[in-house]
Amino acid sequence: MPDGDIKRTVFDTAFCSLFRNPQYQLEAYKEIHPEDTKVTVKDIKNVTLNSIFLDGMYNDLGFTVGDRSIMLFEEQTNWSRNLTVRALMYAGETYNRYLYNTKQDYYTDKPVKLPKPEFYMLYTGEKKYKKKELSLAETYWNGDNSSLDLTVKVLYGDNQNMILSQYVKFTKVYRTKRRELGESREAILATLKECKEKDILKEYIEKHEAEVIGIMMSLFNMDIALELHDYRLKEESRQEGVLKTLTAFVKKGIISIQEAAQEANMSETDFCKIAGLNTAN
Repeated sequence: MPDGDIKRTVFDTAFCSLFRNPQYQLEAYKEIHPEDTKVTVKDIKNVTLNSIFLDGMYNDLGFTVGDRSIMLFEEQTNWSRNLTVRALMYAGETYNRYLYNTKQDYYTDKPVKLPKPEFYMLYTGEKKYKKKELSLAETYWNGDNSSLDLTVKVLYGDNQNMILSQYVKFTKVYRTKRRELGESREAILATLKECKEKDILKEYIEKHEAEVIGIMMSLFNMDIALELHDYRLKEESRQEGVLKTLTAFVKKGIISIQEAAQEANMSETDFCKIAGLNTAN
């Protein structure tokens, strides 16, 4: 597991698995740009980054279509205006790789050729926000865009049966089944069954059902492990704080080593060793 504070959920890799397919990337593009009727799968070039952030599996999608560079981020239960910073970092690395791959020299006077960036957030949380876009300058510098700005358009999945909207519906079905059946295989199977019945990502689920179940189960198990890990870290932190307090009390003569050891639920020898105290204190 990569280093860092990582919290993954079912939707992260389901998102990546779905939009790894060029056909679904095309459908996502058409949902964003319905006016572009001539674009085909051949015009789509995937440029999704695999290692810019701490977690190797995350819910980001990047692809180019002609002179456009589409960067799409999924946000789940948490609404975060800091997504504009994430988009800025993502764009920087995307262009860095683009210039390298196209062998363009940006140290000369001649302007390099860059696809125009478009940033989108697909919000799959339960609460509906009114914001249609997030601005970097507005969030951090009171709207002063004289030096730098970046705008992320917010998508809520309102386009009836289009692919991005279907994905939002999929997350809502799973959220409901999870409440009814808990974090279980039954909740996953019930989600896929209902989605197929309601024609939500039906084609994708039917073709990749075993893969989807495996993804959701493995991430479900990972969530349990991460929650246990987080709990242990909190407990270790709490215990460390208790030991520091008890050590300070002993050094100030407020309590004895014996009393401190009893409070810490350990022997006097172990307490002195961990606290760095001499038993003669």
